[in-house]
Amino acid sequence: MHRRTISLFFVLFATLVGAVVVNEVFASVPTIRGKGKVKQEVSFLVPYLGLSELRLVYTVPAGRTFVITDMVVANDSTTTPGLFNIFNEAFQQLHTHVRVTAGNTTHLAYMTGIAVPGGTQLSAGNSGPTVLHVRLAGYLR
Repeated sequence: MHRRTISLFFVLFATLVGAVVVNEVFASVPTIRGKGKVKQEVSFLVPYLGLSELRLVYTVPAGRTFVITDMVVANDSTTTPGLFNIFNEAFQQLHTHVRVTAGNTTHLAYMTGIAVPGGTQLSAGNSGPTVLHVRLAGYLR
């Protein structure tokens, strides 16, 4: 009986260790919908991004990579579409413009994410003639 208890303990222990390793290796991308697990999630709001405004919103810590998994962009206007984008410090676009029709919200969820290297300064840009509200979410690796 004692030998069987020890064997069962080792099987359970090996299963637990395997589950932890699998969760670390195959951690899926966290989205606003709550999928996946990572070590350090990052999420921030950029409210009232004005007409043709460019605003510094985040600096990626040195030695880390910020992976953007979600962008939610809301347009206040009832008549005018909005154009949102994020840029690095050299004003290079990190993706194509996100067009948000009047009075609507657009949610982009990236399965692999947009990787932004450490030290990069991210700026949110509104290229349209309307006020936008933006939420960016992702994680640091």
